[in-house]
Amino acid sequence: MKTLLPGLALWSLLLRPGLMFWASHVSQNCHDGSYEISVLMMNNSAFSEPLENLKAVVNEGLKTVRQRLREAGLNVTVNATFIYSEGVIYKSSDCRSSTCEGLDLLRIISKKKQMGCVLMGPSCTYSTFQMYLDTDLNYPMISAGSFGLSCDYKETLTRLMSPARKLMYFLVDFWKVNNFPFKPFSWNTAYVFKNSTESEDCFWYLNALEAGVSYFSQELSFKEMLRGDDQFQNILMDQNRKSNVIVVCGTPETISSLKGDRVVSEDIVIILVDLFQ
Repeated sequence: MKTLLPGLALWSLLLRPGLMFWASHVSQNCHDGSYEISVLMMNNSAFSEPLENLKAVVNEGLKTVRQRLREAGLNVTVNATFIYSEGVIYKSSDCRSSTCEGLDLLRIISKKKQMGCVLMGPSCTYSTFQMYLDTDLNYPMISAGSFGLSCDYKETLTRLMSPARKLMYFLVDFWKVNNFPFKPFSWNTAYVFKNSTESEDCFWYLNALEAGVSYFSQELSFKEMLRGDDQFQNILMDQNRKSNVIVVCGTPETISSLKGDRVVSEDIVIILVDLFQ
């Protein structure tokens, strides 16, 4: 299923000409039945997958698009161009340096004065937000990431993975449910565990839950952040805690490591956010 997502996204964007407008001297290779996808091959990414794997997945997506075009009887050519950084070395390979790399890749496109109909862009929130903030280029962009609230409400941005806002609204709705066999009453409180070791998706999910002005915070009568393993473990054993619900983002191993061999009250519910494992 993972290899089909890029194909489905490309299919929907390529055949929506209303999205294909441009506001600079860069021309789009997008006419006469020939469509091109420009793929930013960024060393700074939200995920540790090598660029070779990204290229392979994009090519699988193209196969899906081409097959569906043939099935629809459309004589259309779809290809991808992979754009790499030109020898720039960044201090980190994660999202911390992605802002600069994303803009550098846009400069490469600008120098060549040509790009495809669709930009398969960065996965990092910092980079995606800065590209929309600092450029006047208007183009459809696909991102496998860009989880943060700052990337919401971008008309030309399609995010393939659940953004923070969607998770936040789901949790609020789930807290309100009171007719499930395993959840016979509503909740209005929560602890949220956060430390400095989260993955990119967890970082932005927890940021959204932490923000005082967020929908999640406004809908709860009590919410408190647990910063570090010690605070999490203390709450597990605290008989005077203000909530029995703890939100954690990570993997089952994260819970095992935090909990250890401690005996936990049966009243405690740990909500594990683990969407992509």
